[in-house]
Amino acid sequence: SGGTFLDFNPDRLKDYYNEQFKKGQDLAKKMNAEGVVDENKSENADTDNEERDIVDKLKDLARLHQEGIITASELEKAKKRLLK
Repeated sequence: SGGTFLDFNPDRLKDYYNEQFKKGQDLAKKMNAEGVVDENKSENADTDNEERDIVDKLKDLARLHQEGIITASELEKAKKRLLK
C-alpha cells in the first residue's frame, strides 16, 4: 500500500500534518505549564534533544511509510538525509 506520486492525496497529508501539529502544540503547552521546559539548557541537553529529535523523525517517517503516505524509496532517502 506504499502508493505512488500518481495516487498521492495532498488533502490526506495536510489533515495528518494538522492533526500532528495540534498534538504538538497541546503537548508543548502542557510541558510548559508543568515546568518541564527549561530555558537554560546545557550543551549535553541540546545534544540529547537533537538525538531524540532524529529518533522521533525516524519514527514519524516509518509511520508515514506504514500508512502508505510515502514510498519505501522516499523513506530510505529521508533516512539518509537525517543520518548524515
